[in-house]
Amino acid sequence: MLASAGRLLIHYIHAGALLGSVARLDRVPVDLKQHAKSWMPGTQFAVVAHPQPQLVRLGPETRLDGPEFGTWMLVAKGQLPSDWVTATLAPAWNVQGLRETPLPAESPAWWGTGKVVEFCTYLPDLSVLYQLVTSVRRGRCHWCGIDVIGDRCVFCSAVPPAPEGTPALTRGT
Repeated sequence: MLASAGRLLIHYIHAGALLGSVARLDRVPVDLKQHAKSWMPGTQFAVVAHPQPQLVRLGPETRLDGPEFGTWMLVAKGQLPSDWVTATLAPAWNVQGLRETPLPAESPAWWGTGKVVEFCTYLPDLSVLYQLVTSVRRGRCHWCGIDVIGDRCVFCSAVPPAPEGTPALTRGT
């Protein structure tokens, strides 16, 4: 059941980074202008990789679309100062709490630079997570038989069968 909830709960996570360069970033679309500005010394970029990719050059008016609900933020400091993430982004996103963690060893390769500060917002309240999971349609997979939350089995990827009497194909398709 917990694995099935993962597809639902991923929508409540916002993940991104503050980068010193986007020259080798291939996880989020980078236009030619941003790529060229990345070679200027001191330039920094704010990136959101999930749920909706965003990339903006850091400046006084920099704004990233964030969660519309109360979250906590996890920050992993790399070789850049994290002031913008903790002092500007966190308040703009109405972050209710902040925790720090070591930067994962894979992060520089994933972001294409060692000059990185990663951030991720999440729902910390277990009662809210419980309500989200229990409010979604639940059932049993018609193919493999395990419990399913939502519209697809996480084990076999089967979707629910079409309702009785619904033709698989219609004329002209």
